[in-house]
Amino acid sequence: MKILSLPILLLSFAVTFVACDHDKDVRQVKAQSSAPMAPANTTAPKLSLPPEIRLDSIPQTKTLSAMLDKGEIDALYTARMPSTFTHGSGKVKRLFEDYPAVEREYYQRTKIFPIMHTVVIRREIYEKYPWVARSLYKAFVLAQREVYQDLYQTAALKYMLPWLIRHVEDTRALMGQDFWPYGFEPNVLPLETFLRYSHEQGLAKRLLKPADLFAVESMESFKI
Repeated sequence: MKILSLPILLLSFAVTFVACDHDKDVRQVKAQSSAPMAPANTTAPKLSLPPEIRLDSIPQTKTLSAMLDKGEIDALYTARMPSTFTHGSGKVKRLFEDYPAVEREYYQRTKIFPIMHTVVIRREIYEKYPWVARSLYKAFVLAQREVYQDLYQTAALKYMLPWLIRHVEDTRALMGQDFWPYGFEPNVLPLETFLRYSHEQGLAKRLLKPADLFAVESMESFKI
């Protein structure tokens, strides 16, 4: 049995990616959870998972990054690069050396671009000022448009990346002009997939629909 370690919030996509996309039985993956480079978080939420999903917490004196370097775990799935990858013994390597090719193939095959973050509003504020959901969404969309425009400025590159323009062009060719889509409709597929994973793994007690998660006002389109 392989031991996959990950921050608790990454459980759903990580375990299912290993199990489904690489022909592994999810019951053969033992997950251990903690912060990657800090001692275990004693306030982590308690989960009621199906028996086939094995999830343990590591000792409070250990970190996942160090355990990976020592061979105490087989793999670490994390958004933050582990310190032992850059400053360790040299034993820690990427699972997929040519990870851009793997990620591009996954997107071409599934059309899923995993969501990074969502924006939330305190319920009491939303109930008192329901218009705030649409206004907040509109503000983020307008800010994103400025970033899109800045990325493709050739006179003076906005970021210290020599071939930035080529990266933008390659990404557009693969994913379209709006390659980091905001809003509800463009993200229905990854949301449905995430919710299905969450339900299958016992993180969600019932299978939710994407529309169940968002304020109605934020799902409406608008014109500038």
